[in-house]
Amino acid sequence: MDYSCYRESNLDTTVLLLELFFAQDSDSGYNRRTIWQFHNIGGVRMWDSLIAFYGTKSVDATHRFYADALGLSLYLDQGTCRIYEVTKGGLVGFCEHLDIAVSGRSPIITLVTDEVDEVYENLVRLGHSPKERPKVNEQFQIYHFFVSDPNGYNVEIQKFLD
Repeated sequence: MDYSCYRESNLDTTVLLLELFFAQDSDSGYNRRTIWQFHNIGGVRMWDSLIAFYGTKSVDATHRFYADALGLSLYLDQGTCRIYEVTKGGLVGFCEHLDIAVSGRSPIITLVTDEVDEVYENLVRLGHSPKERPKVNEQFQIYHFFVSDPNGYNVEIQKFLD
């Protein structure tokens, strides 16, 4: 694998992209995926992490799903609001003071892993009911499945195929 880095700048903003090059493609050279992007404004680093908050009726039931069934680490327990670490800097929080907002298929909370089948089997073993078995989605080049969390949110477990 080849790691490459480049910088784009103007007077106010600097964007640093780290791209991973892999699997030479016969038409366009190397395929690439941006694996890390760093933004700063005026030379000051702007963001340390991201937290997406969702409403819940029960932080305990939500904890059993996200921590016990999916293995996310509890980052911070604020009583009626709990925050879980998905990956370094990527956090998801569930709070009892927020409304549960589900409309059709939205929102979708997607967790990315190479262990899609193992997660599926573990959820089934623990009594959860995924909507269907893992499958390939050709349009988006992913292997995935969906399961509802205790709040009715769509949780997608996926891996990228490209």
